Amino acid sequence: MEFKSVQLNYFDTPGLEQRKGGFKSSHWGIINEVDFALVVLDSNKRFDDNIKVTIERLDARRKDEESPMLKALVLNKIDLMTSKSRFSSLISQIERHGKFDRIFYTSAETDYGIKDLEDYLVSMAPKDEWKYPP
Repeated sequence: MEFKSVQLNYFDTPGLEQRKGGFKSSHWGIINEVDFALVVLDSNKRFDDNIKVTIERLDARRKDEESPMLKALVLNKIDLMTSKSRFSSLISQIERHGKFDRIFYTSAETDYGIKDLEDYLVSMAPKDEWKYPP
């Protein structure tokens, strides 16, 4: 994706979910190659073991001294969140299992928080030569 003269390359790993014997390994192979992870969660879904393990594994990678990785959390669909206590509980559970460099509260439906997220992603993009032609 070309955006404001930088190139953002997305590797979508939808539903990093646990299967018998662990996570689908191809997803983690990609994650081990990136400099930055953007975790997008539906703020209306329950915090479950898949989210917990994903956050913990990303946090371990984040602390890797040889290849540290920055990560940000996007809590989407906040326009549909009706319970402040449930939302606070979700944030607490997430923070117990890992640290994020930034947390964004967004609504793709209303565009709330999207500009801040875009600006942040552009600021995080390497200023190197583009990996893929425009």
